Amino acid sequence: MPTINPVPAGSRGVLAPLLAAYAIEMAGHLAGEMPARGASIAAMLDADPRTHVLVAWDDAMPVCFAILFELPEAVFARRWTTCSSRPAGAARATRWR
Repeated sequence: MPTINPVPAGSRGVLAPLLAAYAIEMAGHLAGEMPARGASIAAMLDADPRTHVLVAWDDAMPVCFAILFELPEAVFARRWTTCSSRPAGAARATRWR
């Protein structure tokens, strides 16, 4: 039976193959952008202290994951993002209410 456990920052590289498979699966939805490598995705998740990763393990094999983000601005029922690294034509800053 699978177990679900958090994967702490610094240990998320173990998920690189699963994250890469997900990126490949989503490639058709990326508007021409190439998906990132699994190791790059894991490194990004390791570097952001707002991310929490839960993984379902079947023995030693990760079979499913959930990525959770801390959004303290949720208590204000609004979110701000900065999109300076997005391609030209994408919103540079967006605010939702």
